[in-house]
Amino acid sequence: MTNTAASLQHARPRLKNGQAFAPMTSARAEAPLLFELADGSRQVSLPHSAAEMLPLLDGSRTIPEILETLARQQGRVPFKSFFSTLQKLQTQGCLEGAESLATEDSASRAEMFEREPIWLTRPIFGFELWKAKNIANPNLIAFLVAAIGSIFVTLGVLASVFFADLIDVPPDFLRLGGSYVKGLIFFFVVASLMITAKTLLKTLLAILLTGTRSAVRLELNLFSLALRSHDDKIYMAGGRSIGSLAFVAVASSYFFVFAAATAGAMAWAPGWSLVDDLFWVSVILAMVDLNPFRKSDLSSFFNIVYNQRSAIELLPYLKNRGLLSLTNKDKMADSGIYTAYSTLAIAWTMFAYNLLLMLITKNDVQILASFTEAWTSGVFAEWLACVILGISLLMSFLYLVYDLIRMIGSNVLHPLKTKWLVQKSKTRTKAEKIPNADALVDFLLGIPLFQGVGRDTLLFLVQQSSLRKVGPKTHVIVQETFSDELFVLLEGEVLVQKRQPTGAVQEVTRLSAPTVFGENTLLANTPRSADVVTLTECRVLAIPRKVVEDLLQHQTLRADADAFLDRLMLGQYIASSELFREAPKEVVSLFFNEGHVLTVPPGRQVVEQGRTDKDFYLLIRGKVDVIASGRILAELGQGDFFGEMALIMNTPRTASVMTKEPCRLLKLSANQFWSVLSRHASIALYLETVSETRLAGSQS
Repeated sequence: MTNTAASLQHARPRLKNGQAFAPMTSARAEAPLLFELADGSRQVSLPHSAAEMLPLLDGSRTIPEILETLARQQGRVPFKSFFSTLQKLQTQGCLEGAESLATEDSASRAEMFEREPIWLTRPIFGFELWKAKNIANPNLIAFLVAAIGSIFVTLGVLASVFFADLIDVPPDFLRLGGSYVKGLIFFFVVASLMITAKTLLKTLLAILLTGTRSAVRLELNLFSLALRSHDDKIYMAGGRSIGSLAFVAVASSYFFVFAAATAGAMAWAPGWSLVDDLFWVSVILAMVDLNPFRKSDLSSFFNIVYNQRSAIELLPYLKNRGLLSLTNKDKMADSGIYTAYSTLAIAWTMFAYNLLLMLITKNDVQILASFTEAWTSGVFAEWLACVILGISLLMSFLYLVYDLIRMIGSNVLHPLKTKWLVQKSKTRTKAEKIPNADALVDFLLGIPLFQGVGRDTLLFLVQQSSLRKVGPKTHVIVQETFSDELFVLLEGEVLVQKRQPTGAVQEVTRLSAPTVFGENTLLANTPRSADVVTLTECRVLAIPRKVVEDLLQHQTLRADADAFLDRLMLGQYIASSELFREAPKEVVSLFFNEGHVLTVPPGRQVVEQGRTDKDFYLLIRGKVDVIASGRILAELGQGDFFGEMALIMNTPRTASVMTKEPCRLLKLSANQFWSVLSRHASIALYLETVSETRLAGSQS
C-alpha cells in the first residue's frame, strides 16, 4: 500500500498524442469533454472541468504539483474530478506514467458505457484510412435535413416491411440456393456494406455538425470487413436534443442498404428472393449496435449525453438486481435517466430473446438436416458453415438466457445472499489451538494497534480469544450482519469490498498480514459496513467485544489498556467524521498500518504558521483552535481534520493549531494522504469542499 501511494505521489502522468473536443454550441455550461487519440482508436468522455487539467498532463509534473497548479488557477482543489479524469484516461489506455491508477478496482469502476464491446464485434486487425481533419464550416440546417431525412427513410422502410408482411423470420434464413456457405458469404458482404454505409453517414453528419471529418479505419472482425468510425462527437456537439437526433439517425442507417436494394429489386428484379434475408441481417446488425450492456452506439450516446453518477451504476444494477428492485433507498442522481435506460435495456433484451428464439426454432431442423447431408456427402465447406451458423445462434441465445436468469433471479436471491455467505463462512472456517501464547504476543507487538500495550494486557487478550484458519475466497466479515469481534490477520491476504445497493461490488482495499480489521463494532453494536474476503488461506485471531470489556474493567490492567482503547476510538472517529461518511468503516485499517497516534496535552502547538512540514492530522478526541496572525479562526473537535492545505498548495502552513484540552491525534504521512484520496472519491469530494472554504477564509 505504501509503495502504491508513493508511486502515485511521485507519478508524472503524460497524456498520449490526441486532441480534446468540446461542444461549440451548447445550452449546458457543464457539457462533457471528449478526448480522442490521434489515430481515432479511443475516445473518452470527460467532465467539463478536465479542459484545464489536460494541458498539465505533459509528464513534467507530479500529481501533487498538478493539483497545486489547478488550485492556483481555479482558487479551489478539484480532487474528485481530477482523480476521476486520471482514472478514466488510464483505464481507456490514453495515459502514461500513472500505472499506479491501473488497478482492478479502477477498471471495475470504469463507466459501463466505456467497457469493451462484445467479442463478436472486436476487431481482429485494422488500420487508419483517413485522419481526423477540419474540412468545412458547421452547417446546422444541412445536418438537420440529413438527419431527419435518414430517419424518415428508415420509417418508410419499416412501414413497407410491415405492409409487405416481412415481419416474420424466414424458415430458411441464410440458406441461399440450398447452401449455407453462400448464406454466410452473403451475410459477410451485406454486413460489410451496411456498416460502411453507417460509417459514411456518421462521418457526413459529423462534418455537417462540427466541420470535422472524423478518423476512419478499415477493420476486420468475425462478420465484416468495413469502414468504421469511433467518433462520438456528434452526440455532444449540439446539446442533448441535437445529440439525440444524431443518435436516432445513425442507429437507423443499417436499413439504407436494404432500402436501396429493395428499390433496385422493384425496378429491375421484381420478386427478388433475398429481400427478407437482407432485412433480417439489417435487424441483427442494429441489435448488435444497440446492445445496452456493452460498448455500442446506444451506450456511447448515453455516456456522452448523460455523463453523470447515475449512469455509472446502471450496468451492475441491471445485471445484478434488475429494475423491479429499485427502492427509495437507492440514491440515483437522476431516476429519469435510469428509468429510460433500464426500459431500453429490458426492451432490447426481450426483443433479442424473441428474435433468436424464432431464428432457432424456424431454422434448427433445416440446419441439422443440411449438416447431416453435408457430413454424409463429405462436403466439408457446407458442413463447416452449418456448424458456424448453429453455434453462433446457440451461443447468442444462451448468452441472453443467462442475462435474463441473472436479472430475474437476482431480484429473488439478493435478500438471501447475506445468509448464504454467513453459512458458507462457517463451513470453511476451522478453529485451532494457540500453540504459543508468548510468541503470539511478540507478534502482536509489531502491529500499530497494539504498540504501547503491555505484555500482560496482550497475554490476557490472547488467552481469551480464538485462533481460526479460513480457506481462500471465504467471508470473514459479511456486510450488513452484526458481529462483535475484532480480527487480527496473522497470515495471508484479505480483500475489503463494499456491496452497493445497486448490486455492484466495489473493492475498497487489500490487506496483508499483519494487520487488523473489524474494529469498528467493538465499541458500538453497529452492522458491518463492508465484506472482508480472504484471497489466500488465512489465519486470524478473533477478539470478542466481551474480552475487551473485561479488560477495561480489570483492576491491574486498566491503565495499561488506555492506549489500546484510544486505537479503538478510531472506529468512533470514523462514525462521527463527515470526511468518511460514504466510506466503509473498515477503511480505518488503512490508518492503523500507516498512521501514528499522538497524545497532546492542552496548550501545545501542533502546527506552527509559516513552517513547511507536510503532515495531515485527524482529530480523534479533544478540541483545538486554528490561529492565524494571533486571531482565532476556528475551533475543531472530534471528527475534524487539519493540515491538508500545506500538502495541497505546497506552501508553508497558513495557520497554527493549538490544543484547548487533552487531545488524541492521528498523524498521517503525505504518502498515506494521497493513498486515501486516490482510493475514495467521496473522501476527496468532501475534502475538496472543506478546503475551498478554508482557502476562501485564508484569503479574506
